[in-house]
Amino acid sequence: MNHDPKKDFLSIVNASGFPFQIAVETEIRRTIFQHGWKIASSEHAWKHPVNGETGFIDIVLSDSSYIFRAVIECKRPRKGTWVFLVSHEAQLTPRLRGCWINCESVNNSRSGWFDFDFAPLSLESSVCLVRGQGEGTPTMIERLARQLIESTQALSRQEKAIAERRQYSETCIYIPMIVTAASLIVCRTDPKNISLAEGDLSDAEFEKAEIIRFRKSLTTDLSDEFSPRDLQEENLDKERTILVVNALSLAGTLSKINRLKLRYYDEPWYRPPRPSNG
Repeated sequence: MNHDPKKDFLSIVNASGFPFQIAVETEIRRTIFQHGWKIASSEHAWKHPVNGETGFIDIVLSDSSYIFRAVIECKRPRKGTWVFLVSHEAQLTPRLRGCWINCESVNNSRSGWFDFDFAPLSLESSVCLVRGQGEGTPTMIERLARQLIESTQALSRQEKAIAERRQYSETCIYIPMIVTAASLIVCRTDPKNISLAEGDLSDAEFEKAEIIRFRKSLTTDLSDEFSPRDLQEENLDKERTILVVNALSLAGTLSKINRLKLRYYDEPWYRPPRPSNG
């Protein structure tokens, strides 16, 4: 029997995530008239200014206003299912803790993280479970999310430096996003259905989701010029939001992304920084 080397070559290619990334880019371009987002960069190199970590952002998108950026990590787990735990009373939320920069001049530029309100609304979870993951170690999505947060921060610093160098004003809001081929399942849990003796959940409601906000403390760094008054405040300052989107719903999600505006004086760049106690 003749051996077909094409199968070997295909297995090498398909073992990587690049075909999925190419498919996501192609879908974004194909549906641009539906959502208006353009690919600003792909395989975008970044370097963390403090720890020196480097990497590549899969896709950076810019919306038609040039204010919003979607910083996308593509993830294709084979036949994967991601289960997100939420309270049985959880409601849809608009809040999204994203990164921002505001550059008026070289001597007047600021950046940070802020709880913006964005459509589409979704459920929010701090726990994502994947079959086979071990206990006591960061989950796959936590590792992805932490690196995505670092790459988003690095990207914002790059654009801030460009604006300062060219001496023009710019405001950008960055939305970290994981686009995945995995099925997204929400598990609504009621504490009364959890055994204190064994720690097992006896019953729950499960529903499929197209998009979910994954939010938790994903960094060890506090905001600049911020000094927390207690542990709760410190943890809240370190929280970040990742939009997790099923790939088949990406075009529809992009078409619905819209900021629910605040009064202009409530914008984070108009607020005076809270001084450090140190």
